[in-house]
Amino acid sequence: MDTDLFVVVGFLLAALSLPSALASYAEGIFPKTALTVLVLGTIIALSAAMLSPDGYSFGRIPHSFIEILARIFN
Repeated sequence: MDTDLFVVVGFLLAALSLPSALASYAEGIFPKTALTVLVLGTIIALSAAMLSPDGYSFGRIPHSFIEILARIFN
């Protein structure tokens, strides 16, 4: 299981839900979809961090992003 990929996907999902949540808040409606995606992204990232055999630290997260981008472009 590639925990780096799951951490990156989880963070991206959480980050992409924030503009939708702000737009819903500005329109005065409850951001159901944005909150669902935010919770899903958080669960994915946290479960991958917990299942990683050597654990995760805040310093490793940018390295994970760079590693996944390098795999995509290489």
